[in-house]
Amino acid sequence: MFPYEKARKGQKEAIGFIRKNLGKKIFLRAPTGFGKTIVALLAHSDAEKVIYAVRTRNEITPVIRELRRIGEGFSFIFSAAKMCPLMKGKGSELNDFWLGCKILRSRGMCPYFNKLQKVSSEELRKIINDAATNDPHLLAETITKKMGVCPFFALKMLSSESRFAVVTYPYVFRDEVYETAFDPELKPITHLILDEAHTLFNPQLIIDEEINSINIFR
Repeated sequence: MFPYEKARKGQKEAIGFIRKNLGKKIFLRAPTGFGKTIVALLAHSDAEKVIYAVRTRNEITPVIRELRRIGEGFSFIFSAAKMCPLMKGKGSELNDFWLGCKILRSRGMCPYFNKLQKVSSEELRKIINDAATNDPHLLAETITKKMGVCPFFALKMLSSESRFAVVTYPYVFRDEVYETAFDPELKPITHLILDEAHTLFNPQLIIDEEINSINIFR
């Protein structure tokens, strides 16, 4: 169901075209203000799994807003280092962060990770849906405050049970980063929505602090 009072010219036609051609490579070019985000989401409303990739963390916000409008279950994932409750306000090299994270988790010394086994997806989804913000940073903080768990690993868990997962580019373009959040076996049934695909012609624009030649573990 279209979440706005009236569809803009061309939106319903675009939704219909994409639905008929799911599984194929589709490029949608439209002017600013057309409403490409809602078109892409509604066109994939019957897909089994969908990854919606955006270039920056801030661009997750409008996608979350539209997912809420259409009442879809979703998760979102960006830099684990940026979400980590133990690292808040601290700077660290990405390699050092993951090494420290691995040591703390393996030794049972991270209280936020230890509490994950007591968390249900339903409870996590309710906290996200009830939050008065679409900002992914604030939503991650809300998860920590209300549940006392690591938002990265909580959202990873939720992603496995959600139709839509909104992520930043590194979770699509690097296999070792992708596998920290998703089951590789789901790739054959997963549809990819790539926001601002034209930026791929300039590889420098898709590089950020989350991409690193490191051994990322689960």
